Amino acid sequence: MSKKSDLPFGSEFSPSQIDLPAILEMAATHGGDWRAFEKAVFIAYFERHATSERNRRKLANNTKLGMIAYGIIDRQASLTSLGTELLALKDKPAALYERLAKHILLNLNGMTLVRCIQDMVAAGERVTLTTLRQGLAGRGVHYPPGGKHPSMMRLWLAEAGVFSGRRWQVDPDRVEAILGLTENLIDDVVEPLVDQLRHQTDPKLLTLLRTPLSAILQALDDSDRYKAGLALEAVAFEIMRLLDMTYVGTRLRADQTGGEEVHLIFESTRLVLSRWQVQCKNTARVSLDDVAKEVGLTHLLKSNVMVIVTTGEIGSEARSYANKIMADSSLAVILISGGDLKAIGERPTAILRAFDREARHAMDLKKLELQVSSTT
Repeated sequence: MSKKSDLPFGSEFSPSQIDLPAILEMAATHGGDWRAFEKAVFIAYFERHATSERNRRKLANNTKLGMIAYGIIDRQASLTSLGTELLALKDKPAALYERLAKHILLNLNGMTLVRCIQDMVAAGERVTLTTLRQGLAGRGVHYPPGGKHPSMMRLWLAEAGVFSGRRWQVDPDRVEAILGLTENLIDDVVEPLVDQLRHQTDPKLLTLLRTPLSAILQALDDSDRYKAGLALEAVAFEIMRLLDMTYVGTRLRADQTGGEEVHLIFESTRLVLSRWQVQCKNTARVSLDDVAKEVGLTHLLKSNVMVIVTTGEIGSEARSYANKIMADSSLAVILISGGDLKAIGERPTAILRAFDREARHAMDLKKLELQVSSTT
């Protein structure tokens, strides 16, 4: 029995083969009668193809199956709620393709595809269907051998400007704009995390996770230390969610520390397993002792990355000690200050810049001094 594909089937459902507004209208006309819909698609797009009648019918069937896989129609060819939304935008091409792109990114593993490509490009790898298959497999995303699933997805995302110029060139600004990582849309993006935590977490924390990040940051100043502690825990979840990390467990809850500290574990299985221990502190300053304590825990937790997030400042001695640890070991230490949190609250994608800054700093400290031998 073949494994279910993690990317939607899209053969013959692509902007290079069909006109989206037109095919949405066909579904609106023939919805509930899939045979009539398939016949309309056949006449409009495949009747004159230079192949057998059977193959031409198969192409029309593939288009229908692709629309089902993308969640636009059901098996009777009736428009889904998404399909109805798209139909309402048929006379506004930019909005139409942006809405479809957002659905792909959030619900069809589109963001995993985009991030995989970005990582490969950053590593200097050539992106082909073969190397992309390997990269996606490393992230737990699979699709049938010989399938063109990523290519079809890329074509639809390109219509919204996610890919531009070269075949696999990602425009991160368009991704940010399409996802709308603003206050009124955070709920849409956080739901997968909420579902994951539903049976593991304080219900009041789940409520916080459905609120804008800026509101969570404001709650850190609540005079009720319990509420402030929950907000601190929500900050940790929000930050790691934005980085597409998987929650593993909580080692230390805010109610055990008077609302001043939480300690959570996250993991990623991109290419190799990495374990991140995340400490959030609602204090004015992170000291050397704070960093040293966390470093000690990395041996117990077998962590690769240590993240300390504070609402205050990172002390100079704490930063110096973290630098020494990174220079002398394989551990990466990421320090996020109150200033970073403020920027993230105003614009959630600022977290990517903050972590990129810290990652580059770690790379500079860990540069290998390799002696290149020469022959005489």
